[in-house]
Order: sequence, then structure tokens, then C-alpha cells
Amino acid sequence: MLVLSVAVFLNVGCSFYSVYSAKSKPSMSIPGGMVYALPHTQLRIAVTFEKRDLENAPYAEFAADLIGMKVAIDSVYSIKSIDIQAVNQADPQSYYFVNPRWTSLSVDSRNLLMAIGCDPLSMVDSDEESDQPQSKTKKAVSQASYNLYDRVDTFYTRFDKPGKPTLLSSRKDVRSIKQRATQAAERLEEVQEKKQQLLFGEFGGNYSGDAVRFLYDQLTEQEESIIAQFVGYSTTETVVFWVDPRDEKSLVDSQTVELFRFTPTKGLVDSTEAEALVVYCNIQSEHQLKNASRFMKNRTSKINSGNLFDRRKFKYRIPETARVTLYGQSKNQEVEFFFQKKVKISQFGTTVNLPMGRYHAQFDPNTGDLIHFSR
Repeated sequence: MLVLSVAVFLNVGCSFYSVYSAKSKPSMSIPGGMVYALPHTQLRIAVTFEKRDLENAPYAEFAADLIGMKVAIDSVYSIKSIDIQAVNQADPQSYYFVNPRWTSLSVDSRNLLMAIGCDPLSMVDSDEESDQPQSKTKKAVSQASYNLYDRVDTFYTRFDKPGKPTLLSSRKDVRSIKQRATQAAERLEEVQEKKQQLLFGEFGGNYSGDAVRFLYDQLTEQEESIIAQFVGYSTTETVVFWVDPRDEKSLVDSQTVELFRFTPTKGLVDSTEAEALVVYCNIQSEHQLKNASRFMKNRTSKINSGNLFDRRKFKYRIPETARVTLYGQSKNQEVEFFFQKKVKISQFGTTVNLPMGRYHAQFDPNTGDLIHFSR
């Protein structure tokens, strides 16, 4: 029994570190050290909205017939893209104080544990991107100004001086909007034909490569200007929404939050808009760690928090895979769109104790997974 006690004491003593939960109350003062936290995952959902400006598109109603492009005049706003990312932060409820002694530790700017006993594979900090809306605006194109043109007739007599006729007669010839649209479509076809000739070397003249590129850019600018008179131009704005998945047992299976409300004519709106499309975010755990969690709970040794053996073990989290679904539901309960992605959520997973003693351990900076362990 004495030999066994000495062996256990030596095994504990060789770890050279002590780990305390920030919620614990040690019986004596603890020497200096450092803190780390277990990861807590938040969902960063970036939605890019597109706004189509038809103010400078006088030929929008003829776009489908003349240039083969459909324009939804009553749909100004649309959802262009959705991006979902899992961002780990320090869990305020799971901080630990470490007296490392002769053990090297690495933590990042979020106070998340990166490595024990060695240098981390990567010290890339997952700094949060700005959650302020970002706007990308395409330069507005100018509207054609040849909707009216003047025809001036001059009458000279034998006594008139050059530039000073006796009579000036002028009147305005007014073309219909469809005639103007037709002429713009014909001009567009000419520009596109010239671009094709440049590409295949059929354009008249012997031009250098730089000259060809310059001419091509000029023709592209003209093409875009004419097309904008039919379909307008668009601006995009990315709005970031944050969702904090709750880890209560009753909610892990499925939890849904309202993300935003949207209409094609007004864009983002509040709850007073009765006809708005309501976009929800649903989070469901896939329970891939269900059996592992049950084994660690029932078959691994139980150590009371704060005792000697508990203070000789670092804690880390194994994240659980979850399915995140974004869907838009109209007033009549019909689903208008659907977007889904799988991510790893730390608080849905399980907390594990590393063994006692000295070793090398490294953790994934993005997910918090243990990716390397060696003694």
C-alpha cells in the first residue's frame, strides 16, 4: 500500500501544473498563473441583399422583347447570397486558472487553449469580422439624352453673310419611347458585334495588343451603359446576423429563432409589415457524439470538481455537428426559400479531461478539436 501511494504521488507530482475552475474556491492562496476558457460557438450569418435601381432604366418594359433580359419591375430587392460560419469565443461560464509551473501553454487572443507542452501548429486568430453592413455600389451609368432632337433649316439670300442666314426654321421631332428603345437595342447589337470582331481578329485595322484591350474595354463600357438603360444597375449590401445556440437539453434537438423580415419592394422591414417574408434560423444537433458522451459519463472515472486529481487535468471540448437551416416563410405558411449548412458547435458537444502527466497536445484554432496528442 505504501509503494502504491508513493507511485500515485510521483505520477501526480510529475505533471508540474494545477488547473482550477474559476468557479471554485480553493482553501489557500494560489501562486500566479494564466487563464484559459472552453470555446462557445456563435453563428455568424452574413446575408447579401441586392437592390436594383430602375430610375435610370427608361426601357425596362421592353427589355424582354428587345434584348432578351427579363426585369421584375415590382421586385426591387432580392437575397443574393447567404454565408453561415461558426465562430468560437470564450465561454464566460467555463474559465480555468492554471499554475503552469514548468509546463508551456499557448492561448490565443480569445483566451482559448491552443497547445499544451509544445508550440501550436498555427497561431491564426479567428478575429471576428466586422458586423457592420458592407455596401458595394456599382457606378451609376448615364441615361441616354437623345429622346428629343432638333432639326434646323437655314435660308440664305444673296445679301447674307456666311453664318448669318436671313431665316432659321426649327422644329422638334419626337420619337416614342419604344422607338428609342429599339434604336438602343440596335446600337447594343452593333457594339456586341464589334467586341466579337476584336476577339476573333476580324476588326478592321492592324492594332497592337494594348490597343485591342483598350478598344475592348471601351466597347464593354458602352455595352454596359446601354444594357443599364434596360435593366438598371444594382447595389449590394451585406448584413451580418449573430445567433447564439443555446445548449439546454430541451433545445439541442431543435431550436428556431426569427432572423429578419423581408419584402421585395422595401428590403428589410420590421414586424409591422404584414406581408413580409419571415426568415427563420433552425439549429438541430445531429448527436454524432451521443454514444461517446454516454460512455464518458458512465464508464470513465468520476472525479469531483476541485479535488487533487481534478486539478491535474486540463479540460477541453469535443464539438458536436449541427445542421443549420435558413428558410423564408410567407404569410400563408408557404416556404419561399431554403438554405442549409452543417457546422460544429462546441456547447452541443461534451467536455473531456486530458490525462494527468506531461504530454504534447494541440487544438484546432477554428473548432477547438484536439488534433494532436503525444507523450
